[in-house]
Amino acid sequence: MTPQRQEQKTAAELEWPLLLDRIAGYCQSEVAARSLRGWVPEDSLEAARSRMQRTREALRIHAEAPLPAARIEDQGQAFEQLERGSSVEGRELYALTITLELSEQIRSYLERHGADAPGLSAWLSTSPELTPLRQLLQRSIGPEGAILDGASPGLRRARQRAREHREELRQKLTGLLGRYSDALQGQYVAERDGRYVLPVRSDAPFRVEGLVLGSSSSGGTLYVEPQDTHELGNRVAVAEAEVRAEEARVLSELNQAVTSQIEAVRRAQHVCIEVDCLRALCSFAARSQAVAIDPGAVAVAFFFSGFIGVFFGFYPARKAAALDPIEALRYE
Repeated sequence: MTPQRQEQKTAAELEWPLLLDRIAGYCQSEVAARSLRGWVPEDSLEAARSRMQRTREALRIHAEAPLPAARIEDQGQAFEQLERGSSVEGRELYALTITLELSEQIRSYLERHGADAPGLSAWLSTSPELTPLRQLLQRSIGPEGAILDGASPGLRRARQRAREHREELRQKLTGLLGRYSDALQGQYVAERDGRYVLPVRSDAPFRVEGLVLGSSSSGGTLYVEPQDTHELGNRVAVAEAEVRAEEARVLSELNQAVTSQIEAVRRAQHVCIEVDCLRALCSFAARSQAVAIDPGAVAVAFFFSGFIGVFFGFYPARKAAALDPIEALRYE
């Protein structure tokens, strides 16, 4: 039997995948649950001892104060895009903000409890230099991935100008609704190709001067940008184009800021996933009353029990072999 086949057979007999699946059910994030289901036994005694030491430390400090956790997303694809020189959208950057915030909570938690868990603290270390990046992303990106006014003074000014121009245009169109009411299909303003238009009846009793930017499917309604609002419409279009340009500039700068610290950011996500897995392990251990053991102690116990068995089997046999057969039968 090949070593690989032997490992598969052992894992099946120990119900290893079932055990991991049950522990993964305690994870907060799907990315952590997926990582935990992929755990394999360590390939050396030293590595197993290190893992069990971290587990013991996690169990100890988690019992005093629960390990921090939050639902994060898998940012692996976003990291690959950034490393290739591509950009990610606001939604991915907002998800990264949550990851960075959690990594800070973990770092703060370990600063308070790390004295009782030196191995775990070293294993879960992250860069404090990520704090300015997290602050930048938080003031720049909203929950839905929208770029916030706080991202830059230029964006705030551009949006303010666009709002003022739109309000001026709205007031002008509201006045025209009353003036042209007899020629309109309804008292509303529509939008065609980014321009604001009035729904003029094709059989209107008089003509509404302006640009026809479309019509209804029946042809009964013409969508006309009134001549009186054409200049205001141009101002709105220019202001909105300035907003889009500033948003693109801000998004590009945010992408560059993340890319410049991509390795530290990757490390932060890895730590968040690792802590989620450890928290799940602690929850499972508490529910099942499990404890962490020392693999070395198991090996020593196995060796000692084996030694006892060999000694108490070999020594009587050797002593009996040294006796004279007639003498041995006398004591039978």
